[in-house]
Amino acid sequence: MSEHPIFIVGVPRSGTTLLASILSSHSRLACGPETAFFASLAAVGEPLPRSGEWPGSVISFAESARLEGESLLDRYSVGRTELAGLLANMTPSPVGVLEALGELTARRAGKSRWVEKSPVHLLYVREIRRWFPLAPIVRIVRDPRDVALSLTRVPWGPDDLVGGLLYWRRFHERSRSFFESDPFCYSVRYEDLVADSETVVRHLCSFLGEEPQPGMLAEVRPTGELVRESESWKGNVGGAIDRSRSGGWRELAAPDRRLADQVAGDLLSELGYPLGGEVPGDGWVWLHPATEVAATGGELRSHLDAGRRLWPAAPGESPAAGLLVGDPDRDDWLGRRSGERLRSVLSVLGKVVALRLRGKSVAWSRSGTTGGRRGWSAALLSAVLKPLSISGATER
Repeated sequence: MSEHPIFIVGVPRSGTTLLASILSSHSRLACGPETAFFASLAAVGEPLPRSGEWPGSVISFAESARLEGESLLDRYSVGRTELAGLLANMTPSPVGVLEALGELTARRAGKSRWVEKSPVHLLYVREIRRWFPLAPIVRIVRDPRDVALSLTRVPWGPDDLVGGLLYWRRFHERSRSFFESDPFCYSVRYEDLVADSETVVRHLCSFLGEEPQPGMLAEVRPTGELVRESESWKGNVGGAIDRSRSGGWRELAAPDRRLADQVAGDLLSELGYPLGGEVPGDGWVWLHPATEVAATGGELRSHLDAGRRLWPAAPGESPAAGLLVGDPDRDDWLGRRSGERLRSVLSVLGKVVALRLRGKSVAWSRSGTTGGRRGWSAALLSAVLKPLSISGATER
Protein backbone atom coordinates (compact mmCIF):
# COMPACT_ATOMS: atom_id res chain seq x y z
CA MET A 1 0.00 0.00 0.00
CA SER A 2 2.76 2.47 0.90
CA GLU A 3 4.30 2.40 -2.60
CA HIS A 4 1.21 3.22 -4.66
CA PRO A 5 -0.13 6.67 -5.58
CA ILE A 6 -3.03 8.03 -3.56
CA PHE A 7 -6.27 9.44 -5.01
CA ILE A 8 -8.40 11.90 -3.02
CA VAL A 9 -12.03 12.27 -4.12
CA GLY A 10 -15.21 13.83 -2.79
CA VAL A 11 -18.15 15.95 -3.80
CA PRO A 12 -16.85 19.48 -4.53
CA ARG A 13 -16.86 21.66 -1.37
CA SER A 14 -16.54 18.62 0.90
CA GLY A 15 -12.98 19.33 2.07
CA THR A 16 -10.85 17.58 -0.56
CA THR A 17 -8.36 20.47 -0.71
CA LEU A 18 -8.04 20.56 3.08
CA LEU A 19 -7.33 16.84 3.13
CA ALA A 20 -4.82 17.17 0.28
CA SER A 21 -3.00 19.97 2.12
CA ILE A 22 -2.72 17.76 5.23
CA LEU A 23 -1.30 14.82 3.27
CA SER A 24 1.02 17.07 1.27
CA SER A 25 2.57 18.23 4.55
CA HIS A 26 3.94 14.72 5.05
CA SER A 27 7.63 14.32 4.18
CA ARG A 28 6.90 11.51 1.71
CA LEU A 29 3.74 12.78 0.00
CA ALA A 30 3.25 15.43 -2.69
CA CYS A 31 0.02 16.56 -4.32
CA GLY A 32 -0.11 18.69 -7.45
CA PRO A 33 -2.96 20.68 -9.02
CA GLU A 34 -6.29 19.08 -9.85
CA THR A 35 -6.31 17.24 -13.18
CA ALA A 36 -9.90 15.96 -13.70
CA PHE A 37 -7.92 13.44 -15.75
CA PHE A 38 -10.42 10.61 -15.87
CA ALA A 39 -13.27 12.93 -16.78
CA SER A 40 -11.24 14.16 -19.75
CA LEU A 41 -10.25 10.62 -20.66
CA ALA A 42 -13.88 9.48 -20.63
CA ALA A 43 -14.84 12.41 -22.86
CA VAL A 44 -12.53 11.15 -25.64
CA GLY A 45 -13.26 7.46 -25.16
CA GLU A 46 -10.00 6.36 -23.49
CA PRO A 47 -7.74 6.46 -26.59
CA LEU A 48 -5.18 3.67 -26.53
CA PRO A 49 -1.80 4.75 -27.95
CA ARG A 50 -1.13 3.03 -31.26
CA SER A 51 2.20 1.66 -32.36
CA GLY A 52 4.53 4.50 -33.32
CA GLU A 53 2.32 7.16 -31.70
CA TRP A 54 3.79 6.92 -28.21
CA PRO A 55 4.22 9.25 -26.47
CA GLY A 56 2.94 11.86 -28.91
CA SER A 57 -0.72 10.84 -28.68
CA VAL A 58 -0.95 11.16 -24.90
CA ILE A 59 1.02 14.42 -24.93
CA SER A 60 -1.50 15.83 -27.40
CA PHE A 61 -4.25 14.62 -25.10
CA ALA A 62 -2.61 16.41 -22.16
CA GLU A 63 -2.53 19.61 -24.22
CA SER A 64 -6.18 19.34 -25.21
CA ALA A 65 -7.53 18.32 -21.76
CA ARG A 66 -8.40 21.62 -20.12
CA LEU A 67 -9.50 22.57 -16.62
CA GLU A 68 -10.48 26.17 -15.92
CA GLY A 69 -8.90 27.16 -19.22
CA GLU A 70 -5.53 25.52 -18.55
CA SER A 71 -4.09 22.40 -20.14
CA LEU A 72 -2.48 19.73 -17.98
CA LEU A 73 0.91 20.89 -19.24
CA ASP A 74 0.14 24.45 -18.15
CA ARG A 75 -1.11 23.38 -14.72
CA TYR A 76 2.03 21.35 -14.08
CA SER A 77 4.43 23.83 -15.74
CA VAL A 78 5.93 21.18 -18.01
CA GLY A 79 6.75 21.40 -21.71
CA ARG A 80 6.25 18.81 -24.44
CA THR A 81 9.93 17.90 -24.57
CA GLU A 82 10.25 17.37 -20.83
CA LEU A 83 7.06 15.34 -20.72
CA ALA A 84 8.20 13.23 -23.69
CA GLY A 85 11.38 12.44 -21.78
CA LEU A 86 9.38 11.34 -18.75
CA LEU A 87 7.19 9.09 -20.88
CA ALA A 88 9.90 7.62 -23.09
CA ASN A 89 10.65 4.61 -20.89
CA MET A 90 7.09 3.98 -19.69
CA THR A 91 4.78 1.26 -21.01
CA PRO A 92 2.33 2.89 -23.45
CA SER A 93 -0.92 3.51 -21.61
CA PRO A 94 -3.70 6.12 -21.60
CA VAL A 95 -2.84 6.94 -17.98
CA GLY A 96 0.88 7.28 -18.61
CA VAL A 97 0.73 11.07 -18.66
CA LEU A 98 -1.01 11.12 -15.28
CA GLU A 99 1.69 8.88 -13.81
CA ALA A 100 4.40 11.04 -15.33
CA LEU A 101 2.92 14.26 -13.93
CA GLY A 102 2.49 12.66 -10.50
CA GLU A 103 6.07 11.42 -10.42
CA LEU A 104 7.27 14.84 -11.59
CA THR A 105 5.36 16.48 -8.72
CA ALA A 106 6.93 14.15 -6.18
CA ARG A 107 10.43 14.64 -7.57
CA ARG A 108 10.15 18.43 -7.62
CA ALA A 109 9.07 18.35 -3.97
CA GLY A 110 11.87 15.95 -3.02
CA LYS A 111 9.34 13.30 -2.01
CA SER A 112 8.75 9.69 -2.95
CA ARG A 113 4.99 9.28 -3.37
CA TRP A 114 2.45 11.27 -5.35
CA VAL A 115 -1.11 12.18 -4.51
CA GLU A 116 -3.81 13.22 -6.99
CA LYS A 117 -6.82 15.24 -5.84
CA SER A 118 -9.75 15.92 -8.16
CA PRO A 119 -13.26 16.06 -6.66
CA VAL A 120 -14.86 15.08 -9.98
CA HIS A 121 -13.00 11.78 -9.84
CA LEU A 122 -15.65 10.65 -7.36
CA LEU A 123 -17.68 9.94 -10.52
CA TYR A 124 -14.81 7.91 -11.98
CA VAL A 125 -13.59 5.76 -9.08
CA ARG A 126 -14.14 2.60 -11.10
CA GLU A 127 -11.92 3.92 -13.87
CA ILE A 128 -9.24 4.78 -11.30
CA ARG A 129 -9.44 1.23 -9.96
CA ARG A 130 -9.21 -0.21 -13.47
CA TRP A 131 -5.92 1.53 -14.16
CA PHE A 132 -4.52 1.57 -10.62
CA PRO A 133 -5.65 -1.75 -9.08
CA LEU A 134 -3.87 -1.30 -5.72
CA ALA A 135 -3.90 2.47 -5.30
CA PRO A 136 -5.70 3.71 -2.18
CA ILE A 137 -8.70 5.93 -2.92
CA VAL A 138 -9.60 8.28 -0.07
CA ARG A 139 -13.07 9.83 -0.05
CA ILE A 140 -14.03 12.73 2.20
CA VAL A 141 -17.71 12.94 3.17
CA ARG A 142 -19.37 16.08 4.53
CA ASP A 143 -22.93 16.84 5.61
CA PRO A 144 -24.69 17.40 2.24
CA ARG A 145 -26.52 20.46 3.58
CA ASP A 146 -23.21 22.18 4.34
CA VAL A 147 -21.92 21.09 0.94
CA ALA A 148 -25.01 22.48 -0.79
CA LEU A 149 -24.75 25.81 1.04
CA SER A 150 -21.07 26.07 0.12
CA LEU A 151 -21.83 25.25 -3.52
CA THR A 152 -24.26 28.18 -3.74
CA ARG A 153 -21.41 30.53 -2.74
CA VAL A 154 -18.95 29.66 -5.51
CA PRO A 155 -19.18 31.15 -9.02
CA TRP A 156 -19.61 27.79 -10.76
CA GLY A 157 -22.11 26.25 -8.31
CA PRO A 158 -25.92 25.86 -8.31
CA ASP A 159 -28.08 28.86 -7.50
CA ASP A 160 -30.10 27.42 -4.65
CA LEU A 161 -30.09 24.91 -1.80
CA VAL A 162 -32.11 22.28 -3.65
CA GLY A 163 -29.87 22.50 -6.70
CA GLY A 164 -26.83 22.04 -4.45
CA LEU A 165 -28.38 19.02 -2.75
CA LEU A 166 -29.23 17.42 -6.09
CA TYR A 167 -25.66 18.10 -7.25
CA TRP A 168 -24.38 16.34 -4.14
CA ARG A 169 -26.86 13.49 -4.55
CA ARG A 170 -25.74 12.74 -8.10
CA PHE A 171 -22.10 12.42 -7.02
CA HIS A 172 -22.93 10.29 -4.01
CA GLU A 173 -25.34 7.90 -5.71
CA ARG A 174 -23.00 7.17 -8.61
CA SER A 175 -20.15 6.20 -6.29
CA ARG A 176 -21.73 4.78 -3.13
CA SER A 177 -21.64 1.08 -4.14
CA PHE A 178 -17.93 1.32 -4.93
CA PHE A 179 -17.11 2.45 -1.41
CA GLU A 180 -19.26 -0.29 0.05
CA SER A 181 -17.19 -3.04 -1.57
CA ASP A 182 -13.73 -1.89 -2.63
CA PRO A 183 -11.00 -3.10 -0.21
CA PHE A 184 -8.53 -0.33 -1.02
CA CYS A 185 -10.75 2.67 -0.35
CA TYR A 186 -11.15 4.70 2.82
CA SER A 187 -13.69 7.32 3.88
CA VAL A 188 -12.95 10.34 6.06
CA ARG A 189 -15.79 12.27 7.64
CA TYR A 190 -15.22 16.04 7.40
CA GLU A 191 -16.88 16.71 10.74
CA ASP A 192 -14.56 14.19 12.44
CA LEU A 193 -11.53 15.65 10.68
CA VAL A 194 -12.14 19.16 12.01
CA ALA A 195 -13.25 17.99 15.48
CA ASP A 196 -10.53 15.40 16.20
CA SER A 197 -7.89 15.95 13.55
CA GLU A 198 -5.12 14.02 15.25
CA THR A 199 -7.10 10.80 15.58
CA VAL A 200 -8.48 10.95 12.03
CA VAL A 201 -5.07 11.64 10.49
CA ARG A 202 -3.44 8.87 12.53
CA HIS A 203 -5.99 6.32 11.31
CA LEU A 204 -5.73 7.55 7.73
CA CYS A 205 -1.95 7.31 7.76
CA SER A 206 -2.20 3.78 9.08
CA PHE A 207 -4.42 2.86 6.15
CA LEU A 208 -2.00 4.49 3.69
CA GLY A 209 1.01 2.73 5.18
CA GLU A 210 2.60 5.96 6.39
CA GLU A 211 3.71 7.21 9.79
CA PRO A 212 1.82 10.32 10.95
CA GLN A 213 3.95 13.43 11.32
CA PRO A 214 3.36 16.57 13.46
CA GLY A 215 3.68 18.92 10.49
CA MET A 216 0.56 17.47 8.91
CA LEU A 217 -1.58 19.45 11.37
CA ALA A 218 0.59 22.54 11.72
CA GLU A 219 -1.24 25.86 11.86
CA VAL A 220 0.59 26.90 8.69
CA ARG A 221 0.99 24.30 5.96
CA PRO A 222 2.43 24.97 2.50
CA THR A 223 -0.20 24.49 -0.19
CA GLY A 224 2.17 24.61 -3.16
CA GLU A 225 0.20 24.12 -6.36
CA LEU A 226 -2.93 22.91 -4.60
CA VAL A 227 -4.62 26.30 -4.86
CA ARG A 228 -4.43 28.18 -8.15
CA GLU A 229 -4.69 31.96 -8.33
CA SER A 230 -8.09 31.61 -10.01
CA GLU A 231 -9.46 29.42 -7.19
CA SER A 232 -10.18 32.07 -4.58
CA TRP A 233 -13.06 30.03 -3.15
CA LYS A 234 -10.62 27.52 -1.66
CA GLY A 235 -9.59 30.03 0.97
CA ASN A 236 -6.82 29.45 3.49
CA VAL A 237 -6.74 25.64 3.40
CA GLY A 238 -3.13 25.71 4.56
CA GLY A 239 -4.02 27.45 7.82
CA ALA A 240 -5.34 26.24 11.15
CA ILE A 241 -8.28 23.88 10.83
CA ASP A 242 -11.51 25.84 11.34
CA ARG A 243 -14.14 23.94 13.33
CA SER A 244 -16.74 26.65 12.70
CA ARG A 245 -17.10 25.47 9.10
CA SER A 246 -18.98 22.40 10.33
CA GLY A 247 -22.74 22.43 10.96
CA GLY A 248 -23.64 25.71 9.27
CA TRP A 249 -26.84 24.12 7.96
CA ARG A 250 -28.34 24.39 11.46
CA GLU A 251 -28.79 28.13 10.84
CA LEU A 252 -31.17 27.41 7.96
CA ALA A 253 -34.77 28.51 8.34
CA ALA A 254 -37.25 25.73 9.09
CA PRO A 255 -38.67 25.60 5.51
CA ASP A 256 -35.16 25.12 4.08
CA ARG A 257 -34.34 22.40 6.59
CA ARG A 258 -37.53 20.65 5.51
CA LEU A 259 -36.55 21.00 1.83
CA ALA A 260 -33.20 19.40 2.61
CA ASP A 261 -34.97 16.48 4.26
CA GLN A 262 -37.26 16.12 1.25
CA VAL A 263 -34.35 15.99 -1.19
CA ALA A 264 -31.75 14.03 0.75
CA GLY A 265 -33.28 12.69 3.96
CA ASP A 266 -32.63 9.05 3.09
CA LEU A 267 -28.94 9.63 2.47
CA LEU A 268 -28.61 11.88 5.51
CA SER A 269 -29.79 8.96 7.64
CA GLU A 270 -27.62 6.50 5.75
CA LEU A 271 -24.53 8.58 6.47
CA GLY A 272 -25.44 9.18 10.11
CA TYR A 273 -26.47 12.84 9.84
CA PRO A 274 -29.60 14.03 11.69
CA LEU A 275 -32.69 15.11 9.80
CA GLY A 276 -33.74 18.72 10.21
CA GLY A 277 -37.26 17.75 11.29
CA GLU A 278 -39.82 15.00 11.00
CA VAL A 279 -39.81 12.73 7.95
CA PRO A 280 -42.04 14.29 5.26
CA GLY A 281 -45.04 12.03 4.79
CA ASP A 282 -46.67 13.07 1.51
CA GLY A 283 -45.22 10.44 -0.81
CA TRP A 284 -42.17 10.47 -3.02
CA VAL A 285 -41.22 11.38 -6.57
CA TRP A 286 -39.02 9.17 -8.72
CA LEU A 287 -36.49 11.62 -10.18
CA HIS A 288 -34.38 10.35 -13.05
CA PRO A 289 -31.52 10.95 -13.21
CA ALA A 290 -30.34 12.35 -9.88
CA THR A 291 -28.86 15.34 -11.64
CA GLU A 292 -28.29 18.99 -10.86
CA VAL A 293 -31.59 20.74 -11.48
CA ALA A 294 -32.77 24.30 -11.02
CA ALA A 295 -35.66 23.71 -8.64
CA THR A 296 -36.88 27.28 -8.27
CA GLY A 297 -39.87 26.62 -10.51
CA GLY A 298 -41.59 24.09 -12.70
CA GLU A 299 -42.64 20.51 -12.12
CA LEU A 300 -40.01 19.57 -9.54
CA ARG A 301 -40.70 22.58 -7.38
CA SER A 302 -44.42 21.87 -7.45
CA HIS A 303 -43.77 18.40 -6.01
CA LEU A 304 -41.49 19.77 -3.30
CA ASP A 305 -43.96 22.51 -2.39
CA ALA A 306 -46.60 19.79 -2.04
CA GLY A 307 -44.40 18.13 0.60
CA ARG A 308 -43.21 15.20 -1.48
CA ARG A 309 -39.85 13.52 -1.00
CA LEU A 310 -37.31 12.36 -3.58
CA TRP A 311 -36.88 9.06 -1.72
CA PRO A 312 -39.08 6.28 -0.30
CA ALA A 313 -39.65 6.40 3.45
CA ALA A 314 -40.10 2.64 3.70
CA PRO A 315 -39.07 -0.41 1.62
CA GLY A 316 -41.58 -1.07 -1.15
CA GLU A 317 -43.25 2.34 -1.00
CA SER A 318 -44.53 3.17 -4.50
CA PRO A 319 -43.71 6.56 -6.03
CA ALA A 320 -46.49 9.12 -6.07
CA ALA A 321 -45.20 10.51 -9.37
CA GLY A 322 -42.24 10.42 -11.73
CA LEU A 323 -40.06 13.16 -13.21
CA LEU A 324 -37.35 12.69 -15.82
CA VAL A 325 -34.94 15.57 -16.45
CA GLY A 326 -32.54 16.36 -19.27
CA ASP A 327 -31.10 14.52 -22.25
CA PRO A 328 -31.37 10.70 -22.41
CA ASP A 329 -28.01 10.55 -24.16
CA ARG A 330 -26.14 11.85 -21.11
CA ASP A 331 -23.97 9.32 -19.30
CA ASP A 332 -26.05 10.05 -16.18
CA TRP A 333 -29.05 8.57 -17.95
CA LEU A 334 -27.78 5.58 -19.87
CA GLY A 335 -24.08 5.07 -19.23
CA ARG A 336 -21.26 4.86 -21.76
CA ARG A 337 -21.20 1.17 -22.77
CA SER A 338 -23.73 -0.40 -25.13
CA GLY A 339 -24.90 -3.15 -22.77
CA GLU A 340 -25.27 -0.69 -19.93
CA ARG A 341 -27.21 1.71 -22.12
CA LEU A 342 -29.65 -0.98 -23.22
CA ARG A 343 -30.29 -2.06 -19.64
CA SER A 344 -30.85 1.57 -18.67
CA VAL A 345 -33.39 2.10 -21.47
CA LEU A 346 -35.35 -0.97 -20.36
CA SER A 347 -35.17 0.10 -16.72
CA VAL A 348 -36.45 3.63 -17.42
CA LEU A 349 -39.24 2.39 -19.66
CA GLY A 350 -40.23 -0.24 -17.09
CA LYS A 351 -40.56 2.35 -14.33
CA VAL A 352 -42.49 4.76 -16.56
CA VAL A 353 -44.93 2.04 -17.64
CA ALA A 354 -45.41 0.83 -14.06
CA LEU A 355 -46.23 4.35 -12.86
CA ARG A 356 -48.64 5.00 -15.72
CA LEU A 357 -50.46 1.71 -15.15
CA ARG A 358 -51.04 2.75 -11.54
CA GLY A 359 -52.47 6.05 -12.70
CA LYS A 360 -49.49 8.11 -11.48
CA SER A 361 -48.28 11.22 -13.31
CA VAL A 362 -44.98 11.04 -15.18
CA ALA A 363 -43.36 14.03 -16.87
CA TRP A 364 -40.18 14.55 -18.89
CA SER A 365 -38.57 17.99 -18.63
CA ARG A 366 -36.30 18.49 -21.62
CA SER A 367 -35.35 22.10 -20.83
CA GLY A 368 -31.70 23.01 -21.22
CA THR A 369 -30.62 19.82 -22.98
CA THR A 370 -27.82 19.85 -25.51
CA GLY A 371 -28.83 16.94 -27.75
CA GLY A 372 -25.70 14.89 -27.01
CA ARG A 373 -24.44 12.40 -29.58
CA ARG A 374 -27.91 10.93 -30.14
CA GLY A 375 -27.12 7.21 -30.03
CA TRP A 376 -29.82 4.78 -31.11
CA SER A 377 -30.76 3.91 -27.53
CA ALA A 378 -31.23 7.58 -26.60
CA ALA A 379 -33.18 8.22 -29.80
CA LEU A 380 -35.50 5.28 -29.03
CA LEU A 381 -36.06 6.45 -25.47
CA SER A 382 -36.69 10.04 -26.57
CA ALA A 383 -39.29 8.89 -29.10
CA VAL A 384 -41.16 6.85 -26.50
CA LEU A 385 -41.03 9.62 -23.89
CA LYS A 386 -41.96 12.45 -26.25
CA PRO A 387 -45.67 12.51 -25.24
CA LEU A 388 -44.55 13.15 -21.64
CA SER A 389 -42.44 16.19 -22.54
CA ILE A 390 -43.09 19.41 -20.59
CA SER A 391 -41.40 22.69 -19.74
CA GLY A 392 -40.21 22.59 -16.18
CA ALA A 393 -37.07 22.00 -14.17
CA THR A 394 -33.90 23.05 -15.95
CA GLU A 395 -30.84 20.83 -16.09
CA ARG A 396 -27.57 22.72 -15.73
